[in-house]
Amino acid sequence: MGFSGILWSSSAAYICGPHIIESFSAILDLNRVMQEYPAVRGIEFLGMGYYHPLFPLIPMGDWKPQIERWKQRVKALGLSVQSFWPPEMGFCMEMIPMLKDTVFKYVVVDSVHVKPKGGKMRREDIMYKPHIAEYKSAEIVLIPRDREISNTQEGGFALP
Repeated sequence: MGFSGILWSSSAAYICGPHIIESFSAILDLNRVMQEYPAVRGIEFLGMGYYHPLFPLIPMGDWKPQIERWKQRVKALGLSVQSFWPPEMGFCMEMIPMLKDTVFKYVVVDSVHVKPKGGKMRREDIMYKPHIAEYKSAEIVLIPRDREISNTQEGGFALP
């Protein structure tokens, strides 16, 4: 699960904002959810850019500051994050050195970003296994997201 840093802002319009917390107080203790949810087994918070940027479309010089600001926000919330979810699945190989520099161990990518080195791979071999990607001698583990399943769940349709 990933949230942009701005979504966790204490500004009135966002999750941690006093107006939102008060508006939902009759049905949900949002402060408690935000404190306890990260400890739930099987749920992992994933890193991203503070303002939810499409990294390949913004200047490379803005990549690291986006992540560093996001990390400051989640650290203030008491979270520790080792993985990265590129907003809108916007990923490019040039991100790998920066992701390593910002201490991410793996990145979830859309399956279209997994290109086998030589030869062909079956869909099953691409989709459901981690892969190591390298760019300019920096390596990171890629975890492919199954676009078909994700889009089906998002649209509320049953799987075939």
